[in-house]
Amino acid sequence: MDAESAEAAAAATNHFSVMNSTPVYRFARWFNLPAGVLIALLQRSPVLQMAASAAATVFRSPAANILKATFTAAAALGAVDTVAGATTLTSSSASPLAATSGTAASVAFGVLGTQTAPESWSVGGTLPPGMAFYSTSSGTSGAVSSGIINTAGTLYLRGTPTTAGNYTVSMTAFQFGSGGGISSPEFSYTIDVAAGSDGGGGTTAPTITTNPVSQTVNVGASVTFSVVAAGTTPTYQWNKGTTAITGATAVSLMLTNVQTSDAGSYTVTVTNSAGAVTSTAATLTVNATTQSTAPVITQNPASQTVGPGSSVTFTAAASGTGVTYQWNKGGTAIPGATAATLTLPAVQAGDAGDYTLTATNTTGSVTSAIATLVIDTPKPGRLINLSVRSQAGTGSQTLIAGFIISGSGDKPVMIRGTGPTLANFGVNGPLPDPTLNLFLGQTVVAQNDNWASAPNQDAIVAANGDHEGTFALDPKDSIILSSLAPNGYTAQITGNGGTTGVALVEVFDTDTTQPGDPAFAGQPRLTNISARSQVGTGANILIAGFIINGNVPKRVMIRASGATLTNFGVHGVLADPILKLFSGSTMIAQNDNWGDAPNVSEITVANGNTEGSFSLDPKDSILLMTLAPGAYTAQVSGVNSTTGVGLIEVFDLDQ
Repeated sequence: MDAESAEAAAAATNHFSVMNSTPVYRFARWFNLPAGVLIALLQRSPVLQMAASAAATVFRSPAANILKATFTAAAALGAVDTVAGATTLTSSSASPLAATSGTAASVAFGVLGTQTAPESWSVGGTLPPGMAFYSTSSGTSGAVSSGIINTAGTLYLRGTPTTAGNYTVSMTAFQFGSGGGISSPEFSYTIDVAAGSDGGGGTTAPTITTNPVSQTVNVGASVTFSVVAAGTTPTYQWNKGTTAITGATAVSLMLTNVQTSDAGSYTVTVTNSAGAVTSTAATLTVNATTQSTAPVITQNPASQTVGPGSSVTFTAAASGTGVTYQWNKGGTAIPGATAATLTLPAVQAGDAGDYTLTATNTTGSVTSAIATLVIDTPKPGRLINLSVRSQAGTGSQTLIAGFIISGSGDKPVMIRGTGPTLANFGVNGPLPDPTLNLFLGQTVVAQNDNWASAPNQDAIVAANGDHEGTFALDPKDSIILSSLAPNGYTAQITGNGGTTGVALVEVFDTDTTQPGDPAFAGQPRLTNISARSQVGTGANILIAGFIINGNVPKRVMIRASGATLTNFGVHGVLADPILKLFSGSTMIAQNDNWGDAPNVSEITVANGNTEGSFSLDPKDSILLMTLAPGAYTAQVSGVNSTTGVGLIEVFDLDQ
């Protein structure tokens, strides 16, 4: 990353520390927007907007309305990743879970819409007797029926229900461990337990689903054998040969400082009142020569929950000399999977399961902890939320943002023009009294000066529109809350009484329906977001942020135009823009001159090489990619630190 990009990326990430507050979450989650986004935006980090267009309308951009104006808007967009934006609960089995008394049941939970998994959960409600929450997919330790449970992201509800009935549990995900940081909404999940053959109190004989694995180590090493069993309230007894090991009655057997005398065959017998079963034997081989470079797992792979078609990467690491790797699924080696990372492209239902990594060298081998892959029901999502911050006022100082509503039926949206409230965030010279106008073509269809005087003030308050982060919105700021018919719109902020200053314009889709809901696909949506700005250097480059929600990868085109703008009468354009795409602080793609893109034919088919009726200048830039759900930041700067007016556009091509 060059110095300019690094400075801009820093500006977009330096404010995560302010996200960890319940008041911020209270307001942000209503918009399905991460709590830190509003605060990060105000420090020139990107904030997000939904964009998803039909093929016939994807290029019906309101850019012409922006470009033909005589205004110069300086915008900065961005994205922040946090648990607060992940308002969708995912489960390996849909609610209600159908279970039978006396039969083992298990369901895994996660949250979507965020790149970082929750580190803890608050659980409660009424659990079926015999079931509990766990942080792992197997084992009997760490059971929780209510309270806080720390996890690696995935929460498990498992066990063998003993009593028929209808039970409802509640869950809340937290950003950090021990219930810290930003929290998700409270989710509920239902378990319907039917009576077994004995009327509801039956016992199921134990079965072994994962046997212990043979291992080779050196004298002095530590060894752990583990088993996974199903059945009603099982007990465990580990054996060496045919002799029970005294005190070895846990789900795992750990041997420390092993010697050659510990070598042999190990099994575990799992028992309950309905019967007993013994595992296959795991052989322990102990090398007599001690060597300090035996492999040790230093990083275990993490469990993941994704939708079909997603790309999944498991990563693990081991110390030691001459270490080789072998990935396993359900205890079986995966052919050719011999690197420290395992990538599964376009996963499907058959890829779900438990994955481990075995590290081996001449002195021994060691196997990582289990990472569970859960394939969720496909939930195609959209691009969400748009915000622009710039110098604003009157005439050429007007702040402009464009968007299109496509589909059928009216779309409820809230558009907010903020000035004096920005002083709470350390912004110097905010616009003292913004006036917000919404245009359809050249016609003003709605306007507001001072939100507290809006005729639907009560609805604005109910929608938490009267707060910017933790601060109450200044009465002189402006809000339009309305349902709009499908069309192209332009939102403009000017200074009342000819005043000027820094202002923020935001467009929110106030629909609360989530991906996966049958009503989601039929809703009208905000599509084809665009913003025009003077592109500077350092922290003043043009930044656009967006989040892909749902759990299915999305095909997106991002376009940075400079030289082409002269066709629209724009002067002082950015002569040679370069476009970079970031996931967090990592740059994942860039383009300088769209004709040099490796998928230029795909860009042409998508009509990305035209801006209205004009061909795109060869020096303008385009990225057309399929991106996994998550948060992204697009940056536009000038080659060799040049400056000028630039336009950035984001299109959802999955229509």
